[in-house]
Amino acid sequence: QIKQKIKDFLESKYKNIKVTSLYAPSLTVPSENFKDNIQIKDKGKRFIRIKYTIYLNNQIYKTFWITARVEPLVKAVVAARNIPKGKIITTEDLTFEKLPERTAKKG
Repeated sequence: QIKQKIKDFLESKYKNIKVTSLYAPSLTVPSENFKDNIQIKDKGKRFIRIKYTIYLNNQIYKTFWITARVEPLVKAVVAARNIPKGKIITTEDLTFEKLPERTAKKG
């Protein structure tokens, strides 16, 4: 749950990234009534360093560091549907998508 929560947090805060991997330790919290805090401490082009704190009864229960590997997303033109060979391509055949920078073709 922690991994998904952090992934969702990062991808909502930074619209132009995709989290590709995330290390978070396995942890059992003794109560479902806990609060947490996510602090971004360092952000690079391909990583984000996070301080994650869990609170129980308004006291710190556990604090740990998490590193997320991220991939910048770029706007790219892609086919909106299957385009048969020899067909003249029109604007209706194309659309924009955000793709990971490393997989998006140049041009």
